[in-house]
Amino acid sequence: MNPTRVDSLVSTRGGACEDTDMTLFVKVGVAAVVEAATMLGALKCGTFLTGKFPSLPKLPGGQSIPELVSALAITLGSSLFGSIAEGGLSVASRQLLAPNTTPGDPVWYSNLKKPWWNPPGWLFPIMWLLIVKPTQAWAITRVLKVGEKFPWLPLGAFTGHLALGDAWNKVFFGMQCTGRGAPVISVFYGALLASMRLFFKVDKLAGKLLLPSFGWISVATCLNWSIFLLNKKK
Repeated sequence: MNPTRVDSLVSTRGGACEDTDMTLFVKVGVAAVVEAATMLGALKCGTFLTGKFPSLPKLPGGQSIPELVSALAITLGSSLFGSIAEGGLSVASRQLLAPNTTPGDPVWYSNLKKPWWNPPGWLFPIMWLLIVKPTQAWAITRVLKVGEKFPWLPLGAFTGHLALGDAWNKVFFGMQCTGRGAPVISVFYGALLASMRLFFKVDKLAGKLLLPSFGWISVATCLNWSIFLLNKKK
C-alpha cells in the first residue's frame, strides 16, 4: 500500500505525524519508560523516608506522610516527571486545565467532529482533579502500606499507565494526531486494567479505588476512537 495512503488513514494532521508509525511509537515508548522509572523512584523515595524516620506522625488511615506526598506528586504531577526526564514542559500539564486548547493550533480540537455524547470541556478538570487523581493517590498509599517489601510490579504497572497517559496527551493534543493517539490511549487503557488487577491482589480497596479511573478513561478511549473515525481522511 502507498505510504501516503497509510498515513491518511491514521492521521488527521501533519506536523509530528509525518514520522512513520514505528518512529513515533518508539519515541513515545522510550519517553514513557523513562518517565515511569522516574515516578517509581519517587515512590521508592517515599518508602525510604518512611523507614528512615519511623517517628513521623501517621495519617488516620495509617499512611505515612512521605508516602502520601510521593503518591500525590506522581498522580497530580506526572507530566512534570516527564518534563524532568525530557528536559521540557509537557503538554499534559497545560492540557489538564485547558482541555480544548492545543499548543499548535488553538482551535484545532474545537473544530474536530465529535460524537453526540462528547463530554463538555469543563467536566474534564473536575473529573481529573477532584475524583480520579485523589482516588489514585489513595490507592497507591494502600498498596505501599501492605507488605514489607516494595511492590515493584503493581506500582511499576501503574506508573507506566500514568506515563502512557502523558504520552497520549503529547500525541493527541501536542502533535494533534488523532489516529495515532487512538492506539496510544488503548495501551494506556490496557495498562490501567493491568494495574487494577495487580492492585486488587495486594489490597481490595486499592483496586476499587481505581474504578473511577476505569470509568473515566473508558470514556476518553471511546472518545478518541470516535473522533478519529469521524475525522479520518478518506
